Amino acid sequence: MNDPTLALPGLSPVAGKSVVAKFDGGLLSSDSGVLVLREVEQRLRVADRLAFTGGGLVLLLIGAYGMVATAGLNAMGSRWLVLGQSLLLASGVIWVVVLIPTQIAQARLAHGFAAGGPIPERYWRLNRRWLGWGILATLIPLANLYVMIFKP
Repeated sequence: MNDPTLALPGLSPVAGKSVVAKFDGGLLSSDSGVLVLREVEQRLRVADRLAFTGGGLVLLLIGAYGMVATAGLNAMGSRWLVLGQSLLLASGVIWVVVLIPTQIAQARLAHGFAAGGPIPERYWRLNRRWLGWGILATLIPLANLYVMIFKP
């Protein structure tokens, strides 16, 4: 019979116990996602590397305005271009004002319970906040894609 246990080599122990993943559906825990996030944060230092996001945004803007200039368009002369820029700005504001600070706060809280112990309620509130605003910040670029393709 197949063993549903998958060894996860190299993962940090939690409260002195090794981390094991099972795919049999038994003893499900809602904390496992948080443990994975903690591990990713510890290894990749995601919160410390958010500065690279700014560089990506600069490249995006250079490419976008470069295409507008190459096509001989006025960035403020067409309704669809203004709408597209407004949507990009709205998504950026959500990231800068809500999502990035929320991620940083979650990472700090994760360091507090990394060695074990209960996950504070504040972490879960931040998680719900990130989820709601994160969905919105993802849907806005999809709306922007529609605007850029169909030029309403």
